[in-house]
Formats: sequence, C-alpha cells, structure tokens
Amino acid sequence: MGGTFKEMTGAIFPGIGSERDGMKALIKEDLLKQIDISCGEDILLQQNIYAVSASLWDSSKLVYPISLVAGHSLGFYSSLYASNSIDFRTGLYLINAAHDAILKMTGSKTFGITAIIGIKWDIIENLCRKFNNVYIANINSATQVVISGPADSIDKIEKKVIKEGALKVQRLSIKYPVHTPFLKGIEEIMNKAVEKIEIKAPEIPIVDHTTSEILISPEQIKETLSCQLARKVVWLDVIKKMWQKGIRKFIEVGPGDILSKITKWIERDAEVKSLGI
Repeated sequence: MGGTFKEMTGAIFPGIGSERDGMKALIKEDLLKQIDISCGEDILLQQNIYAVSASLWDSSKLVYPISLVAGHSLGFYSSLYASNSIDFRTGLYLINAAHDAILKMTGSKTFGITAIIGIKWDIIENLCRKFNNVYIANINSATQVVISGPADSIDKIEKKVIKEGALKVQRLSIKYPVHTPFLKGIEEIMNKAVEKIEIKAPEIPIVDHTTSEILISPEQIKETLSCQLARKVVWLDVIKKMWQKGIRKFIEVGPGDILSKITKWIERDAEVKSLGI
C-alpha cells in the first residue's frame, strides 16, 4: 500500500458532510471509549467524524510519509491531532467548546446553509453582497461554494442561481452559520477555551483552512482556533498552496471521499486516495 504514495504527499481531513452509514465501525476501540455518547446529536456526529479521522490516521501514519496536513472546518481538529499538536481528548474538548460558543452567539436564530455547484465563486460573492445578510462560508473550489444567511434570503438566492445555470443547489442540514461574520466576536469566547489546553508545535506543518497560511507554532494554532469559526473556509486556496509547496499526492483521512473529489476539481493532475471508503 505504501508503494504508490511516497514523497511530497499531503493529508487532508474532512468535516461535516463527510459522514456515512457504518463509519462508526472505523473508530478504534480506545478512541471510541473516550466519546461521550450522552451528548447532543450534533456534537456526537462531529466527535464521530473526528474519531474516524484519528483512527485512520493512527493506522496509516507509519505507511505514508506526510509533508503537509490540512483540515476542512471540523477537520482542522483532526489535522492538529495528526501533527501531534493536541491529543485525542483535547480535540473532543475543542469540538464541545466550539459548539457551546456557537450556541451562545446564535441563540434561537435560524439560518439556511446551501451548497452551490457550477457557478464561479466570485459571481456568488457579488450576489451575496446584494442581500447584505448572506455570506460565503466555504470556497471549496472555483465553482463550488457554501453560503449562509437567513432562510428567506437563501431561498431567493437559490432560485436566482438556478436561473443562472447552477448545476446543483443543495440545502444542507447544518443549522449554524459557521465561518461567516454572523459569528463575529466568537473569538473572545473561544480564546478562553483555548487558553485552558496545551498545544504543541506541530510535527507536520499545517495549512490553515481559513487563510491558507502554513502554521508551525502553538501561537499560530491558538489564533486560528480562536478566530476560525467567524472566517470563511478557503479550501480552494489550501489545495493550491499545498500544490505550490510540491504536494502532488493527497490522502483523505476520514469517512468518504468528498475532499478527494474536490481536490481533483482544483488540480486535475493530483493523485488522490481516500482511506475511509
């Protein structure tokens, strides 16, 4: 298995949306025991995705020499675990802390979150500006974005982009406007949570999913942990940065193959492998 992926390989870790039936079977027993099954459904789903990524990483890291890691949204915690910046239990703590912080910021407000495929992201961004209260949450590729805003505004944009020729418009089950200015100020809450944990310098450099900058110090990681929930995910830039740094082979470490497909959209010559399918 290690013969194909040798030098200049990167590991990418998916977030919410990568879940699939039966994925719990991929979780190592020692990690499964650390998950609090009494927590809410939203948190449990996130913890399970994180645990799948951690389990697959533990099984594969001696086979694949990795030069860079990156995680998409929730997958950022998995990238920290893979780089040995945090232990598994700390990742669970961060997931819970982020969820609590989001609830404090949003209260009972309801939002619509929609994925749009087939229209360039800058066109979508200009359209969002016309509504004032709708934002791009993820730029996953040049023609695949996720937007977030009040449900009535999202309804109008969905109808508009369908007329404009979008290949696919899908309302997501996510309830919260993560990675948008709706969560501006959340960094103050998260900073208090981050200050309570130990973060070590990463053994493998991490590409920040919100800036595409390379993180090599605990201070940089803490800043991203505190601020990332109010910043959009720039996955397009992340993959381009990894490609620029010489990564030609990408291993997706988590359930499913959603990031592998997106990577091929961004860099057609990339070699990809998904460990969770």
